[in-house]
Amino acid sequence: MAKNIPTRRRIFVGCEGASERSYVRWLQGLADQRQKHLFFDPYDLGGGDPLSIVQNGEKKLKEQERKKGKYALKAILLDSDRIGVDAGRDDLMHQIIGRVGFALLIQYEIHEALLLRHFQGCHKLRPKKSRTEARLLKEWPNYEKPADAISLRQKIDFDGLLRMLSVEDSFSTFLGPLLI
Repeated sequence: MAKNIPTRRRIFVGCEGASERSYVRWLQGLADQRQKHLFFDPYDLGGGDPLSIVQNGEKKLKEQERKKGKYALKAILLDSDRIGVDAGRDDLMHQIIGRVGFALLIQYEIHEALLLRHFQGCHKLRPKKSRTEARLLKEWPNYEKPADAISLRQKIDFDGLLRMLSVEDSFSTFLGPLLI
C-alpha cells in the first residue's frame, strides 16, 4: 500500500546574492527537520540596486512558473542599505512588488546583521553597517562571506531563528506561519 505523501508548498525566494541563497537553503533544512511540507526555491538575482533585484526576481519568477507552475508564496530578500537612495526607483520597486505579490523581506542594512540576530544575546543588536561583520565575528570567529548552508547549520539553529523572528517583523510575518 502506497503512502499518501503531501505535496510540498513551493515558495519562490528571490535573493540579493549568494549569502541570502545559502540562508534560504538553511531554512529548507529547518523545514525538513520540522517535517513541514515546504520547498523553498531560492534564486540569486545578482545584486545591484533594489529595483534591479526586484525586476530580475519578476523575470525569474515568470520563467520558473512557465516551466513548473505557480508558487504558493513569493518573496524577495533585500538589504536595506540601498533602499531610500533613489525615491523614484524605490517607487517602481514597490509597484512591481505589489503587482507580482512578493513579500518583501528586508535585512537591516546587510545580511550579516540578520545572521547576527540569530545568536544568543544578539537579537536586538543593530550595529552600523561598517561594524556589523566585526561584531558577527565575535560570535562566529571563522565566518566567511558567503557562508554556505552547511556552515549556517553548524552555527545557528531553530532557537536562533526564533530569536531573529522576535525582532524582524517582515521575516516573522512571512516565515513564522510556515516554520513555527
